[in-house]
Amino acid sequence: MSYAAVELKTKQAENRTDWDQVDKSCFIIDWTKAKPVLPQRKQVLQLRLEKEIIDFFKSQGKGYLTRMQAVLRAYVMVQKLKDCKNLEDVKRYIGQWTGIAL
Repeated sequence: MSYAAVELKTKQAENRTDWDQVDKSCFIIDWTKAKPVLPQRKQVLQLRLEKEIIDFFKSQGKGYLTRMQAVLRAYVMVQKLKDCKNLEDVKRYIGQWTGIAL
């Protein structure tokens, strides 16, 4: 294989994203059952956190409070899923969370 051919294949590979390599058939969702979910109103809370935690989230740039919210939301979701007794409970909780009936 010539150097030019190798270079061309390399450029083609660099232009592909990870998403291009994913088998998208596993992401088939029936959107006809989807319902819009209005975001909940957020409450104001004064919270004291360690400087290291604040610095970590701020070091990742703009939107650090949103990322903190996402981490807390993920924790709550996992804790609630632990309380589910069967698959129907899981489906019901995920449906409430996402607005998509499973």
